[in-house]
Amino acid sequence: MTESEKDRVIQLLKGKGGVIESCLENNLCKAYKCKFSDLDAKLVANNPTALEDMWNKLYQDILPCLQSTLYPLEKHDEGFKIRKSVLTMFREHILMKLLRDVTRSIPDLDRILFAVLMESEGVSAEFIALSNKVTTVKEGPVEGPIVKSRSKTLPNNKASKTVTWQDSSRKSATFCL
Repeated sequence: MTESEKDRVIQLLKGKGGVIESCLENNLCKAYKCKFSDLDAKLVANNPTALEDMWNKLYQDILPCLQSTLYPLEKHDEGFKIRKSVLTMFREHILMKLLRDVTRSIPDLDRILFAVLMESEGVSAEFIALSNKVTTVKEGPVEGPIVKSRSKTLPNNKASKTVTWQDSSRKSATFCL
Protein backbone atom coordinates (compact mmCIF):
# COMPACT_ATOMS: atom_id res chain seq x y z
CA MET A 1 0.00 0.00 0.00
CA THR A 2 1.42 3.39 -0.96
CA GLU A 3 1.78 6.32 1.44
CA SER A 4 -1.10 8.24 -0.18
CA GLU A 5 -3.37 5.17 0.04
CA LYS A 6 -2.59 4.87 3.74
CA ASP A 7 -3.49 8.56 4.20
CA ARG A 8 -6.80 8.01 2.39
CA VAL A 9 -7.64 5.01 4.59
CA ILE A 10 -6.96 7.09 7.71
CA GLN A 11 -9.25 9.86 6.39
CA LEU A 12 -11.93 7.30 5.54
CA LEU A 13 -11.78 5.97 9.08
CA LYS A 14 -11.81 9.18 11.09
CA GLY A 15 -13.26 11.80 8.76
CA LYS A 16 -16.69 13.41 9.23
CA GLY A 17 -19.25 10.73 8.35
CA GLY A 18 -16.42 8.22 8.21
CA VAL A 19 -16.35 4.54 9.04
CA ILE A 20 -15.82 4.94 12.80
CA GLU A 21 -18.66 7.42 13.23
CA SER A 22 -21.08 5.40 11.08
CA CYS A 23 -20.30 2.10 12.81
CA LEU A 24 -20.74 3.57 16.28
CA GLU A 25 -24.10 5.13 15.38
CA ASN A 26 -25.28 1.97 13.64
CA ASN A 27 -24.38 -0.27 16.58
CA LEU A 28 -26.06 2.05 19.07
CA CYS A 29 -29.23 2.00 16.98
CA LYS A 30 -29.13 -1.79 16.97
CA ALA A 31 -28.67 -1.84 20.74
CA TYR A 32 -31.70 0.40 21.32
CA LYS A 33 -33.71 -0.85 18.31
CA CYS A 34 -34.47 2.61 16.93
CA LYS A 35 -33.28 5.19 14.41
CA PHE A 36 -30.37 7.44 15.34
CA SER A 37 -32.64 10.49 15.21
CA ASP A 38 -34.92 8.84 17.82
CA LEU A 39 -32.16 8.33 20.39
CA ASP A 40 -32.44 10.52 23.45
CA ALA A 41 -31.63 10.69 27.15
CA LYS A 42 -34.79 8.80 28.20
CA LEU A 43 -33.54 5.65 26.49
CA VAL A 44 -30.24 5.75 28.35
CA ALA A 45 -31.78 6.68 31.69
CA ASN A 46 -34.36 3.87 31.42
CA ASN A 47 -32.00 1.27 29.97
CA PRO A 48 -28.31 2.01 30.58
CA THR A 49 -27.58 -1.71 30.15
CA ALA A 50 -27.78 -1.49 26.34
CA LEU A 51 -25.17 1.29 26.32
CA GLU A 52 -23.04 -0.66 28.80
CA ASP A 53 -23.19 -3.77 26.62
CA MET A 54 -22.17 -1.75 23.57
CA TRP A 55 -19.34 -0.16 25.54
CA ASN A 56 -18.05 -3.52 26.82
CA LYS A 57 -18.01 -4.97 23.32
CA LEU A 58 -16.29 -1.86 21.94
CA TYR A 59 -13.74 -1.45 24.72
CA GLN A 60 -12.86 -5.08 25.39
CA ASP A 61 -13.23 -6.72 21.99
CA ILE A 62 -13.32 -4.26 19.09
CA LEU A 63 -10.67 -1.72 20.15
CA PRO A 64 -7.89 -4.28 20.75
CA CYS A 65 -8.68 -5.92 17.42
CA LEU A 66 -8.64 -2.57 15.59
CA GLN A 67 -5.38 -1.59 17.24
CA SER A 68 -3.65 -4.76 16.14
CA THR A 69 -5.14 -4.67 12.65
CA LEU A 70 -4.45 -1.00 12.00
CA TYR A 71 -1.02 -0.85 13.61
CA PRO A 72 0.66 -0.26 10.21
CA LEU A 73 -1.44 2.89 9.78
CA GLU A 74 -0.45 4.11 13.25
CA LYS A 75 3.18 3.48 12.37
CA HIS A 76 2.74 5.40 9.09
CA ASP A 77 1.11 8.45 10.71
CA GLU A 78 2.34 9.05 14.28
CA GLY A 79 -0.61 11.42 14.90
CA PHE A 80 -3.18 8.72 14.12
CA LYS A 81 -4.10 6.60 17.12
CA ILE A 82 -7.09 4.36 16.42
CA ARG A 83 -7.95 3.95 20.12
CA LYS A 84 -8.07 7.71 20.71
CA SER A 85 -9.98 8.26 17.47
CA VAL A 86 -12.66 5.70 18.29
CA LEU A 87 -13.08 6.90 21.88
CA THR A 88 -13.23 10.53 20.76
CA MET A 89 -15.91 9.67 18.16
CA PHE A 90 -17.79 7.67 20.81
CA ARG A 91 -17.71 10.70 23.09
CA GLU A 92 -18.69 13.25 20.44
CA HIS A 93 -21.32 11.30 18.50
CA ILE A 94 -22.79 8.93 21.05
CA LEU A 95 -22.33 10.20 24.61
CA MET A 96 -22.82 13.90 23.84
CA LYS A 97 -26.10 13.14 22.05
CA LEU A 98 -27.41 10.76 24.69
CA LEU A 99 -26.36 12.67 27.81
CA ARG A 100 -27.36 16.17 26.73
CA ASP A 101 -30.82 16.02 28.35
CA VAL A 102 -30.13 13.64 31.27
CA THR A 103 -31.43 15.11 34.50
CA ARG A 104 -30.22 12.58 37.07
CA SER A 105 -27.10 10.59 37.84
CA ILE A 106 -26.72 7.17 36.23
CA PRO A 107 -24.21 5.17 38.30
CA ASP A 108 -23.90 2.47 35.62
CA LEU A 109 -22.17 4.98 33.32
CA ASP A 110 -19.41 6.05 35.75
CA ARG A 111 -16.73 3.71 34.41
CA ILE A 112 -17.59 4.53 30.78
CA LEU A 113 -17.34 8.26 31.40
CA PHE A 114 -14.09 7.88 33.32
CA ALA A 115 -12.47 5.83 30.53
CA VAL A 116 -13.62 8.26 27.85
CA LEU A 117 -12.41 11.26 29.85
CA MET A 118 -8.99 9.66 30.36
CA GLU A 119 -8.40 8.16 26.93
CA SER A 120 -10.05 10.40 24.33
CA GLU A 121 -8.43 13.52 22.92
CA GLY A 122 -9.53 17.13 23.22
CA VAL A 123 -12.15 16.78 25.96
CA SER A 124 -14.46 19.80 25.85
CA ALA A 125 -15.76 21.72 28.86
CA GLU A 126 -19.28 20.84 27.69
CA PHE A 127 -18.56 17.10 27.96
CA ILE A 128 -16.96 17.54 31.39
CA ALA A 129 -20.10 19.36 32.56
CA LEU A 130 -22.32 16.59 31.14
CA SER A 131 -20.26 13.86 32.75
CA ASN A 132 -20.33 15.67 36.11
CA LYS A 133 -24.12 15.79 35.89
CA VAL A 134 -24.43 12.06 35.12
CA THR A 135 -21.67 10.59 37.27
CA THR A 136 -22.13 9.63 40.90
CA VAL A 137 -18.48 10.25 41.78
CA LYS A 138 -18.21 13.67 43.35
CA GLU A 139 -15.15 15.73 44.17
CA GLY A 140 -14.24 16.75 47.68
CA PRO A 141 -13.61 14.98 50.99
CA VAL A 142 -15.37 11.75 51.86
CA GLU A 143 -18.29 12.33 54.20
CA GLY A 144 -18.52 10.25 57.37
CA PRO A 145 -16.09 7.70 58.74
CA ILE A 146 -14.23 5.36 56.42
CA VAL A 147 -15.27 1.79 57.18
CA LYS A 148 -13.31 -1.27 56.11
CA SER A 149 -15.37 -3.75 54.17
CA ARG A 150 -14.73 -7.18 52.72
CA SER A 151 -14.80 -7.87 49.04
CA LYS A 152 -18.18 -8.93 47.71
CA THR A 153 -16.52 -11.98 46.20
CA LEU A 154 -15.58 -13.38 49.60
CA PRO A 155 -18.42 -14.14 52.01
CA ASN A 156 -17.97 -12.84 55.56
CA ASN A 157 -19.18 -15.99 57.32
CA LYS A 158 -16.55 -18.42 55.98
CA ALA A 159 -13.01 -18.59 57.25
CA SER A 160 -10.44 -18.78 54.49
CA LYS A 161 -7.67 -21.36 54.46
CA THR A 162 -4.09 -20.51 53.68
CA VAL A 163 -1.74 -22.80 51.85
CA THR A 164 1.95 -21.88 51.80
CA TRP A 165 5.01 -23.46 50.29
CA GLN A 166 8.62 -22.61 49.90
CA ASP A 167 11.24 -23.68 47.42
CA SER A 168 14.89 -22.71 47.16
CA SER A 169 14.26 -19.30 45.59
CA ARG A 170 10.89 -18.02 46.80
CA LYS A 171 8.09 -18.25 49.31
CA SER A 172 4.49 -18.16 48.07
CA ALA A 173 1.01 -18.20 49.57
CA THR A 174 -2.33 -19.11 48.09
CA PHE A 175 -5.63 -18.21 49.70
CA CYS A 176 -8.72 -20.26 48.99
CA LEU A 177 -12.11 -20.91 50.54
